Amino acid sequence: MKIRLYIIAGLLGYCITAASSSWAADQTHKFIEKASIGGQFEISSSRLALQNSQNPDIKNFAQEMIDDHTKISSQLKSIITSANPDESQPTIALDNQHQKMLNELNDAKGANFDRLYVHDQVAAHKEAVNLFRNYSRNGDNDAIKNFAIQNLPTLEHHQSDVMELRKDL
Repeated sequence: MKIRLYIIAGLLGYCITAASSSWAADQTHKFIEKASIGGQFEISSSRLALQNSQNPDIKNFAQEMIDDHTKISSQLKSIITSANPDESQPTIALDNQHQKMLNELNDAKGANFDRLYVHDQVAAHKEAVNLFRNYSRNGDNDAIKNFAIQNLPTLEHHQSDVMELRKDL
């Protein structure tokens, strides 16, 4: 009877450890996917802002988004490549939500474009700051966690800037 309990306890412990490892890998994968999609959206929507906005403050903000999010995306790709040098980078497309936002932005004109762009940036940065803050506190992959910690202040700065832009519209 004791032997069976030890075996069951041992198997249960193994299952819990395996599940924890799987959850941790899943947590990191979800962070990478969400950070990549968010970065792509920031860059794509900001390119539209450079083309469509007449507001110099929005154009300056958009250029900052392109520059900073291109740099952040490049850092993330570099970390992933160094961790898995033999694997090709997965291509992550915009999810339905972000694609819909981009399509709506693409159809907007004039002051309506500016309001929608700023609205989308407020939402995107709220999501990004929460994502990076949570992973910087609870992430399991040290390289990705350090990446989140390093880039969180930039995203918080963006969030503050876009909130100021929103006041002016």
